[in-house]
Amino acid sequence: MSTIKIAFVGDICPGGVLHGSPLTCISKEVVDYLKKFDLRLANLESAIGEGFSFDQDKMRNPKWCNIIYSKNEDVQRLKEIGIDIVSLANNHVTDLGFEGLIHTIQVLDQNNILHFGAGRNNSEADEPVVMNLKGKRFAFLGFYDTEVAPHPATEDSWGVSTSDNLIKRIKKAK
Repeated sequence: MSTIKIAFVGDICPGGVLHGSPLTCISKEVVDYLKKFDLRLANLESAIGEGFSFDQDKMRNPKWCNIIYSKNEDVQRLKEIGIDIVSLANNHVTDLGFEGLIHTIQVLDQNNILHFGAGRNNSEADEPVVMNLKGKRFAFLGFYDTEVAPHPATEDSWGVSTSDNLIKRIKKAK
């Protein structure tokens, strides 16, 4: 049986101080190391887009009013380091509101980066990424703590997947 190597790289924001900088700000050693894995998964800790309004619900709440987003071209940074899949179940993917979330998903789709953990409603947000790798089937799910999610997805509302019904979702993916 062949070994499957998956890198879980944690939070990543391709913009911010990295915007417009050359790839050399990420060491060649790190890039080379990540390329040794069969699959690279990260938590995309930002929305992607330009010209969208900041999420007003978040701006009114002092606990959540920090806004993090990356510009459209910054998605190339994810591709340069080989990120294959991102979780969107976090407190910053909705920072540019509904339109920004939909735009983020579209940019990821256009760049062949798989995603899970947020969407137009809870059905879409709860949908796992399911894939076969070296003859093994994997399902990736993402969720945010139900009690503190800034924008929990519901049947009728966009947002992030929450920990409600987590066991049921795992069983369904299995």
